[in-house]
Amino acid sequence: MSPRTKQTARKSTGSRAPRKQLGTIAAKRASQDLAAKRSRTTIKPPSFPQEGGLQDVDDYAHDSGGSSTERLCDLARNNTLNTLSYIEHLTAEIAGLKTQMADAPGQLSGLDEVQALRNEVRRLREENGQLYSEITTLRNAMWGGQR
Repeated sequence: MSPRTKQTARKSTGSRAPRKQLGTIAAKRASQDLAAKRSRTTIKPPSFPQEGGLQDVDDYAHDSGGSSTERLCDLARNNTLNTLSYIEHLTAEIAGLKTQMADAPGQLSGLDEVQALRNEVRRLREENGQLYSEITTLRNAMWGGQR
């Protein structure tokens, strides 16, 4: 057999990337890890409610300056804060009803009212979570995912 026709056994390198690409792959992984870390951070609301109530987007856009994304972000934030304020109000009302029920046991209508208020608080908390998700999406769109 001549050297040209002789087959030599080559060691398989598997699915390893060529050396030139290893730095690029590591950079991509680091970038993905950073993006995943950013998506796990939560936005904490301010601890105070704001005045003003729910506003219509068109009215709000007319009254304030800035980009539409900033205006929508502000509107969502205000709506979220108002929802939190309402949740606090309902929680206080539930506490008051519990006190009344302790004073007068045997009133079933009070139990029904407490349960209805608890359901309303639960629904508002879910809605509040959805608003935070929308705020996060708007902020990412506004700042390009940075922050």
